[in-house]
Formats: sequence, C-alpha cells, structure tokens
Amino acid sequence: MLKKIFLFNEKQTVKILAVLILFYTAIFFALCWWKYLNFGYDGLDLAIFNQVFFNTIHGNWFAFSIHPHSYLGDHAEFIILLLAPLYALWQSPLCLLLLQVLIISLCAWPLFLIARRALSLKWSFFIACLWLLNPFLHNMALFEFHILPFAMFTLLWMFYFWQTERFKPFLVFLCLSLLVREDVSLVVIFFGIFSWVLKRRQFKWTWLPFILGSVWFYSAMKIIGHFTPTGSYKYFIYYAWLGNSLPEIIGNILSRPLYVFSSIMTVNNLFLLTVLALFFLGINFLACFYLIPAIPILAQLVLGGRINSGVVLQTHYSSLLLVFWFISLIYGLQKIFIFVKNNSISIFSLRNIKRFIFIILLIITFYFVWKFCPITGFIRAFNSAEIRPTVLQQAIEKQVADDQVVVSTLDFLPFFSNRQNVYALYYVYLGHKQFSDISYNLPMNTEVVVANFQEALDYWILRDGSIISKQQYLEGTKNWSDILAIDGFKVVVLQDTFALLKKQASGIELYEVNPKEVAIEQPLKINLDDNLSLVGVSSWNGVLKAQDFSPLSFYFKTTSEQIINDYQFRLLLLDKDNKELYKKYYPLSYGLFPTILWPKNSTVKINYNFWLPPVLKAKNPASICWEFFKAEGDRVLNVLDTRGFIFSDYQAVSRHCLSLDKLP
Repeated sequence: MLKKIFLFNEKQTVKILAVLILFYTAIFFALCWWKYLNFGYDGLDLAIFNQVFFNTIHGNWFAFSIHPHSYLGDHAEFIILLLAPLYALWQSPLCLLLLQVLIISLCAWPLFLIARRALSLKWSFFIACLWLLNPFLHNMALFEFHILPFAMFTLLWMFYFWQTERFKPFLVFLCLSLLVREDVSLVVIFFGIFSWVLKRRQFKWTWLPFILGSVWFYSAMKIIGHFTPTGSYKYFIYYAWLGNSLPEIIGNILSRPLYVFSSIMTVNNLFLLTVLALFFLGINFLACFYLIPAIPILAQLVLGGRINSGVVLQTHYSSLLLVFWFISLIYGLQKIFIFVKNNSISIFSLRNIKRFIFIILLIITFYFVWKFCPITGFIRAFNSAEIRPTVLQQAIEKQVADDQVVVSTLDFLPFFSNRQNVYALYYVYLGHKQFSDISYNLPMNTEVVVANFQEALDYWILRDGSIISKQQYLEGTKNWSDILAIDGFKVVVLQDTFALLKKQASGIELYEVNPKEVAIEQPLKINLDDNLSLVGVSSWNGVLKAQDFSPLSFYFKTTSEQIINDYQFRLLLLDKDNKELYKKYYPLSYGLFPTILWPKNSTVKINYNFWLPPVLKAKNPASICWEFFKAEGDRVLNVLDTRGFIFSDYQAVSRHCLSLDKLP
C-alpha cells in the first residue's frame, strides 16, 4: 500500500514533509486568525499570555494585571524570555497563535528523524503524517495559547539526541525543556529512569536528567511560591482531595492505594484512558518502556482531573503525553516488524501485515479526526458567519483608546491585552482571584467597561455547583450590578448584548424597578408563572433607532408572592410559514438582576436594543418571538454551548410572537 502511493527517495521525502508542515501551519493559522477576528478566544489564556509577553518586552518582566501578580506566581515558564524577541517583532495575540501553530507542526520533523532510525523511510513519513493529522493537536492549536506545547518540540529533539547518543545537544534541549514549565521537570526525572531501564546507565543519560529534573522542580516550586500571593503552588487545589501539600499528597497515594484507585475510576478518567489506549490499537504498549517518561503526566491528569479529565483531549493538557505516545508507537511497530521477520514469516505475509496496520491506523486516525477535530465546529461557524454579531463587537472595541484602563468580558479581553492594565469581569463576578480567597478589586483608575452580557448565561448554566454554587451565582450578579450602582459606570453604547460603560453622570438604563413612567404601547398578558407576568412591550428612546436594531422595553409585573424561578429568554425570527430563521439567547435583565431577587408587587422595566442581522432581510422575516424558560430545579439540563446558541431539554414556560410590522 505504502509502496503504491509513495515512490520518493529520502531527499524528496524531506521536501514533501516540509511542504506539509508549511501547509499545516498556513491552514491552522488562518483558522486561528478567523477565530480571533470573530472574538472566539474567550477562554482567558490568550489574553493572559499576550499581556505577559507585552509587559515583558516593555521591561516589566512577567507582569500582568488580569491576575494581579507576577506570572511567575502561576507557572515557571522562563522560556517566555527566549520567545519574547520574536513577539517584539509583531506585538499581537496573533503572533503567539502563529508561534504555537508553527511549533506544533514543526514537531513532525524530529518525530520523522526519530522514526527514521527505527523504521523504513515510508513508515517514518507515515508517522510524521499521523502527527499532523492528530485531532488532539488540532484542538491544541485552535483552543487558546499556551507555553506547554513548546515542550513537545524540545522533548522530541531531546529524545532524538538521546537516540543518537549526542550528549551536548541532548543536554541543551533537556535544559530548554525545563524552561518551558515546572511540570516538564517530572518528565525529565522519569526520562532518567527510562534510560536506566533501557540499560543506558551512564551518568549523563540517567542520573544527570534525574538530578537536573529534581533540582529544577524543587527550585521552580520555590520560585512560584515566592511570587504567588498565597505563598504556595495554587494548582495543588486540583489534588486537595489527597492533601494540602506535596508530601501529604504523595503520602496518601502511597498509604491509601485502594482509596485512590476507587476515587480515580470515574467515567471521565475511564473515557480518557480508553481513548488513549485505542488510538494506536495498543501498538504503543508493545514498547511500554518508552511510555515511562509520560507516567507522571498521566498520573497528574488522572489524579487532578477526576471530574473533567475528558477536557485533556480538547486542550493543551495532552501535550506531554502525545510526545511519548508517538515515540512508543514507533518502537511498537519496530517490534512487530522484527518479530514477523525473525519468525520466518514470508515477505508476502509481512507485506500484508504492514498493509493491514497501515490501513487500520489510517482508519482510526480519520475516525478520531471526525469525532474530535474542531474543524467541524469551524465549518458550522463559517455557515453562520453572516449572523454572527462580530460587527457589533468590532464597533465597540474600536471606541476604546489604547491607553485606557479597561475591564471586559472574556471575549473582548485578548483585544485589550496589549496594555499594562486590563482586568477581567469574570473575576469581578467571582469576587476573588483564581483559586484564592483574596478579593479581586478593580483599581480606582479603571476608565472603561466593555461587556458582552451573554457571558452571564454561562454563569447561570454553571450555577449547579460543578463550577460555582447558587450562592456564588447570586453574589456574582451583585458584583456586576455594583459596577453600575456603586462604581458609577453608565452605559453609553448598547448594541444587543454588547455594551460600553464609562464613568459619567447619566447613561442608558438597562433596567428599572417601579419606573416613574409606564408607557406600554403593546399590552400583553403572558404568565411566566403564578407570580410573574409580562404585561407589555414598548419602544424606548434610550438609543437611536438604527436600521438593524429594534429598541424595545419589556414590562414585567410581580405579585405578593416571592418568585422562586430564575428566567432567561431567547429571541426568534420566523418567516411567514413560522420557519425559524434566527435565534439568540439573552439573559433577562442582563444577568444583573435575577428574577428570584425581584421585589414583590412591583413593575420591572428592562430595556433591550435587539440586533436583527441585516442578511435576514432577504429571507423576509414575518414575526419576532420571545420564548421564556427556566432551569429545572438547580440545574439547566443538557446545555451544550451558549456561545453557539444551543440549548436543549429546557422547559419553555411561555412564548409570544409579534408581527414585525406591528412592533412598537
């Protein structure tokens, strides 16, 4: 099979691999660019790293304000200093995304060289192609930016120079690997053990990696503890069920193995282990010694991610695992081919076995690409690009000056991270810093708030206790509303769920309790429950009525009984046949004032400026609908993706439609 599709010599093969690496880089960077321009990087990390790089090249090493302390209090990622000169050439989050995609694709080159010393030219090329096709690497390239993927490149070269017994470059890439992040030192420690097991027991291959890794791990923990406000490694919180310190965690693992084993046998962990086992048909386990360096990382993920370890396959956390998963695949294949050859199996049979393995590995790879690759999500996003509110976000982002101190929701944060001071509304909502009881307070010189209030739906979804508790949810809504009530920010621009707030005397009122004037133009009587009704809709003069916007005020009436349900709603546009053309979910009262806090016997007015995508005009929308829904108990069931506007299995309590020509 390989012979039929691959007739090139080694020089030609190298050229083809170089072209594939460049093609991979171009395709995935283009996807990153599109995602960035469409405000898709809402996971916080890209903004954090961009601010760290920005401050570093301007002389304030490792400084960032999103978590107000030195970044060295989070991770010991000193390789940032080596990458900073490259960032200085293009000071943008896009530069970081390009570097990440490039380093992931370049890993195919040392992997090819490693395979070349154990397998044929054709199989070595095939292994490099499997790397570029790997969907977990695709996820890594498109999720956010992280430093950890750079360790894949340095570790692969470290292994290659170990394989070729070239000590000096081996030592260089070992040291570079240690600079990537503190937990890479655990891989280096176990690499020394791996060398000893494979009987390469000279000091420079065994004890030196073990000693350097151990010393660096200890030093990195001390450095992080020095710079973090709490004085200790905050990510130990992932292992809090085992103890509050590293010695206590190790002690409990060793003294209570049955308890640990029963605790980690969760559905998520079993799913992760199953996927890892099946990905290469288990061939890599035939060379299980080559998995030794990955042992501490696998233990780290299984012990620290008992609830959400499936996220490993969608993010950067699989970086260090994949390096040794591929290396062990190479040597597993070598064992199979040697076994077949040494047991007098005919060349024809060996050819068939190779053909069978090639086909099965290819089928499994494409199956996992289909199941896990994020590109399918991009295709859906491309198809809905015309109704994405990107133009609204861009319009608001451009109104913020480069020198202003900004606090924003997560989707805007990367665009404001090229400055010394920027803050996250996410932490304002939580009220404290990450994994800490230390309060997260905005400085007095904060000038601008940029918000996508749809982020409030995320917190509403997560209020089941898995991420935040119901009490934290209520406290978070108060923290956000205090920005308006106490800090003096007023809404100066409101476009759909996007708002620009500044400190000034007056602005657009998002909601009012018992407003002085109740001017209902379209009376309604829609009961959300026995204690809450939508009694009318009106136009309002808080904004100029633009061509693509519909400024409407909702009037709600409460009774003498306290509301016990928290409601949200979605807007729908229907054609004349009641076919759905468009939908979007909205937080009622912008997530600032949950219905369960509404006072009794009151009127609540909420002002919206709904955006109606202009592209829909060609589809002749006939009516606009609002559908109100609530959570079932303390949990929203089967919420898939608020950013993609996909909810399911919620209980709609009411729906009301108005003809577009009858809108107030």
